[in-house]
Amino acid sequence: MEDDYRTRLSTVVSVARILLEEGLPFRGHDESAESLHRGNFLEHISWVCKREENVNKVMGKNALGNNQLTSPTIQRDIIECCAMETRKIILNELGEKKFTLLVDEARDCSVKEQMSLVLRFVNDKGMVLERFLGLVHVNETSAKVLKNAIDTFFAKHDLSLAKLRGQGYDGAANMSGEFNGLKTLILKENKNAHYIHCFAHQLQLVVVTASHESESVVNTIGASCKRKDYLREIHNEEVLNQVEMGEISTGRGQNQEISLARPGDTRWGSHYTTIVRLFDMWNSVERVLLAINKLGESLKIRQSAEGILQARDQNIGYALNMINVVKNKLQELRKDGWDNLLKEVTEFCEGHSIDVPNMENFVHGRSRKRLKSGEPMTYLHHFRIDIFIKVIDVIAMEMDKHFTEANTELLRCVMCLDPSNSFANFDHVRLLQLAKLYSDDFTFIIKTNTNPNTLDLTNSCINNP
Repeated sequence: MEDDYRTRLSTVVSVARILLEEGLPFRGHDESAESLHRGNFLEHISWVCKREENVNKVMGKNALGNNQLTSPTIQRDIIECCAMETRKIILNELGEKKFTLLVDEARDCSVKEQMSLVLRFVNDKGMVLERFLGLVHVNETSAKVLKNAIDTFFAKHDLSLAKLRGQGYDGAANMSGEFNGLKTLILKENKNAHYIHCFAHQLQLVVVTASHESESVVNTIGASCKRKDYLREIHNEEVLNQVEMGEISTGRGQNQEISLARPGDTRWGSHYTTIVRLFDMWNSVERVLLAINKLGESLKIRQSAEGILQARDQNIGYALNMINVVKNKLQELRKDGWDNLLKEVTEFCEGHSIDVPNMENFVHGRSRKRLKSGEPMTYLHHFRIDIFIKVIDVIAMEMDKHFTEANTELLRCVMCLDPSNSFANFDHVRLLQLAKLYSDDFTFIIKTNTNPNTLDLTNSCINNP
C-alpha cells in the first residue's frame, strides 16, 4: 500500500511540475467522468496512466475513492509545496547578501488585488539575479497597506528590511510619492533603500506620450476583420509589384507579410513598432482609409477616416549615456533639424502624390490662423513652430520629467565601479558620493592633515563583503 501511495504521489507531483513550468491552468470547466476535456491536470494524469502500466494499476478506478490525490485541495497543496521549495532555494541563494526589492500590483481575473515581489541581488559568482518570490493578496493598493504586506512577508521568510539597498516600482503616486508613497515609508526605516524608477519603463512613458496620435490609425483600420483583411490584401499586392520591379528583394526575414501592430502601454517597444509598421505600409493604409472614408458604415466612421487622412537588455551605464545623447539630439534637432525634415517630408509627399504647400504662403481656408500680433500665419510658422518645435518640446519635457537629475545620480555613482574596459568609468569623486549614499555600509576614517571628507578605501569596511 505504501508503494502504491508513493507511485500516485510521484505521478501527481510530476504532472503538477510540468504544468507549473509551462504556466498552464490546472482545472477544467467540466471535470466529470463524461467530459471530453477534464482540465490539464486530470488529462495529463490520464495520459500517463495509458502509457505506464505500473501507474495505471494504482490510480483512477484502481485506487480508493478517498485516496486519488487528484482533488482541487490536493492540487493546491502540491502547488504551495512547490512554491515553498522554490522560495527556500532562492532564500538560501540570497543568504545574508544585500538586495533590491521590485514590487508591482495588478488585479487578477478573480478581481483581487495581487502584489508581486521580486528580489534582485548578486550571487556568489558575481551574477546579477532577479528572483520572483510570490504574490501577496492585498485588500487595497494604498502605500500603507502595501508596506504592511511587505513587512508581513519579510517577517514570514526571515528577510531583513535593514539589508534592503534599493527599491524599484512604477511611477504611480502610491508607489513613488514623495510624502506618503511606498518608497518614502521604506526610506523612513532604511535610508539606504534608494528608489529608482525603471529606465525602460520611463522611456516607454515618453514614447507613449509622444506617439499617442498613431493609435487612431490603428484603431480605425483594426476595428473590423474586413478592414484588416483588405489592408493585408492591398499590402501583399504592393509588395508583389515591388518584387517584380526589383525595388525590394525576398528571402528569409525580408519583406514578409506584416500588419499594423496595436500598441500597448505595458508592452515596451510596441509604440515604436507601430510607427515603423505604419511607415512601411503607408500606401496600403492610405488606400484603406480612403475606402473607409467613402464606404464607411456610419458618418462617424467616415469622418474619423477623413480626419486621419487630413492629419497625415542593456548596460545601465550605456542606458544613462543614451538618455543624455537623446536629450542632446533633441536640442540639436530643435535648433538645426527643420530643413532636413522638410526635405524628407517633401520627398515623401511627392512620392505619394500628396500636395505640399508653399511655406511662404499664408494659412487659408477653414484652418486659417493668425499670430498673436494679428498678422496672418504662414505655413512655415505653422508647421515649424506649432508642430515641429512643439512636438520636440513635448518629448523633451517628458524626458526631463521622467529622467530627473536626482533619479540618475545614484546610477552614475554606481557606474564608477563598472569593471568593463579596465574600469574606464572609475571616478573617485563619484565613489565618495556613493559611499555617502550608503553610509551604513562604509567606515569613514578621518586622518590628520587630510581632507575630513576623504574616504580611506584601504581601511574602510563594507559590511558582509
